[in-house]
Amino acid sequence: MYSADNNVSRTLVSEEYRLLNESAAVMELPCGALSLKGRDAFDFLQRLSTNDVLHIANGNAGMTILVNEKAKIIDIVTVLHVGDEIILVLESREAVKMEQWLNRFLFTEDVLINNISAEYLHRLVIGKEGGKRIQELLNITMPEERTNSSGFMLQVSGGFVFQDFLWQLPAYHLFLKKNESDRIIEHLV
Repeated sequence: MYSADNNVSRTLVSEEYRLLNESAAVMELPCGALSLKGRDAFDFLQRLSTNDVLHIANGNAGMTILVNEKAKIIDIVTVLHVGDEIILVLESREAVKMEQWLNRFLFTEDVLINNISAEYLHRLVIGKEGGKRIQELLNITMPEERTNSSGFMLQVSGGFVFQDFLWQLPAYHLFLKKNESDRIIEHLV
C-alpha cells in the first residue's frame, strides 16, 4: 500500500524523467581518477579487469570492473585511452585506496600509477538534449551514439567528453581540468 508521501515522490520522479526526455540535466559526480603510464599499463589493467581493455583504441573509452583475487568488485571504472596514457575514471572517490590496491599487484611491470583526482571535476550531462548542448558549447561534433561497452571519447580543451553506457537516456561525462571547468559548467546550467 502506498501512502500519500509515496504518491508525491512517484509523481516527482515521473515529472523529472519526463523533463529529461525533453531537455537535459547536469549532475556533479565524485571525482576519483588515476593515470597509468608505461609499456605494460594495458597488460597490467587487463589482468585485473572483467572486460577486454586491450582493444580500446586510442581516443576511445570503455568500461570495466576491477575485481580482487576472490572476484569481488573493487570498483567500476571508465578507461580512457589517451595516447601513451590510460586514465581510469572511478565510480568512487577512493582514488588513494585504489592506487594502493593496484600497486599491490605491481612487481616488475613498467607501470607508473598517479592519483590525478585533484586536477579534475566530473559532471554527467543526461537527457535528450544533453549531447546537443555539449556539442554547441564546446563546438565539437560527437560520433553517433554507441550502445555497447566501448564508445567514443573526445579530448577537448581542458579535458574529455565520453559516453555513458549505463543509462537508458543519452548520457555523457564531462571530465574537465579544474581551471577550465567553470566556464563550461556555467554555460551548461
